Amino acid sequence: MVVSSTDILGHTETYIGRKKKDDGTYEDGGGFPWIRDHVYGGNDLGGKILGDADFSGRIRDAVSSMVDPAYQAQVQKATTYMEYTQGRVRNILGGCFGDYKYTDPAYVNRVAQKPYLHNTFVNFRPNTNANNAVEKIFGAGEGCSGDRDGDKGQDHSYVLIDIPDNVEKFSNTEVFGAGAFNGLGMRYPAADTFVKGETPFDLNEASAIIDLMRGKIGAAYGGSYEEGVTRRTVVNVPLGSTIKIGSIFGGAYGSGAYKPCDVYEANVNYLTQSENAYLISDPTGTNKLMKGAIYGGNNYARRTLYGKINISSRVRQKHPTYGMTSATIYGAGCGALTWSEYTEVNLNNGANVWEVYGGGEAGSVMSAESAQKYIALNPNALSDADWKAAWSLGSGYDAETLSTGYAANKYTNLTNPLVRTAEMDDRVLTNEQKTSIGNKYNTWYGCKGYLCSRYVGISL
Repeated sequence: MVVSSTDILGHTETYIGRKKKDDGTYEDGGGFPWIRDHVYGGNDLGGKILGDADFSGRIRDAVSSMVDPAYQAQVQKATTYMEYTQGRVRNILGGCFGDYKYTDPAYVNRVAQKPYLHNTFVNFRPNTNANNAVEKIFGAGEGCSGDRDGDKGQDHSYVLIDIPDNVEKFSNTEVFGAGAFNGLGMRYPAADTFVKGETPFDLNEASAIIDLMRGKIGAAYGGSYEEGVTRRTVVNVPLGSTIKIGSIFGGAYGSGAYKPCDVYEANVNYLTQSENAYLISDPTGTNKLMKGAIYGGNNYARRTLYGKINISSRVRQKHPTYGMTSATIYGAGCGALTWSEYTEVNLNNGANVWEVYGGGEAGSVMSAESAQKYIALNPNALSDADWKAAWSLGSGYDAETLSTGYAANKYTNLTNPLVRTAEMDDRVLTNEQKTSIGNKYNTWYGCKGYLCSRYVGISL
């Protein structure tokens, strides 16, 4: 189900499981739709959605105080609003469809502009109906494989997970801040997103943001599912949250090593002090979502360039053998096909975790210099076009010449403003290194008033 393929001057609202009564008022949970496939908040083939509306009143009182005031703009001025109460649907996508080969002659003369909308608000607030079922939730749209224009088709998203306690129906549901084959936030030129001073760029305007308030779900990913480049992600477990979740990724999922499914800047913030919030571990591997850990990078494949994790409380893990213990934190990704270029894990006052790795579980941390050498190798002999696409972000983030410019590019190396400068550095650096990277590392671990059994600066 999609909304339209033409320009919409106003906004869109989609309610799943809400019924209009004879007196003109609405009843939440008054209908039970059975939808075979997916629901989209945005357009189909093309067109823009130009308006917005305030939906702050649709946030339940039980969680409204947990919403960071910094995200109010995302809530109060939503271009498309998607609310789920009850029903059966495979995937919920807040953004557009756009799964077309736009270079095909059948579409070239029919589409004046690919679909675009500014932002989405997906409010997942189900009831306790025993027949409810949702497989995946996306803050952005579907998109088409290989079409990186889709990453410019939406600027930002806000996904609010508000599932009543003791509801098990969504324990395997996956949540994505971006889309299936689309990222978001890449319409803005790279230089604009780093503007500081009196009128700094608001990075929330180019971000996929997820608030995990309460309920039990399988996994959360800041980025997209199979493909897509996302400028910035923020996955929050806010103060007061009682979320129960298998794993949290600041990055994306990723379907293959050479299909861009990337996050430029990923952030995970774990703040809750509640004993009822925890990660769930399944060491048998039967349920692959239940890793019982937090990752700054991707799950299966591809890269998160700059990742940061902030821990300010005990991160509990529910283990089938050991009961309630503490979780492990990985600065980078999970799978062997994932890599990060800079990771930062901050254990703030009150943090309590089991182990901390600056690198990944099986994922790597690759410096820009190492990436440059790998680019020059092209070990699987991909075509020049495919190899360039595999390393391209777009919107001015890329070096002019891929084969020689990657390591010297400030948007992909340690001179980037996102990289933290160490207060101390005992390395012996050449003059060139002092100028280029100074006291900067590819993996960073900071702590204050924390409890941790072990820290390792690189991957397992």
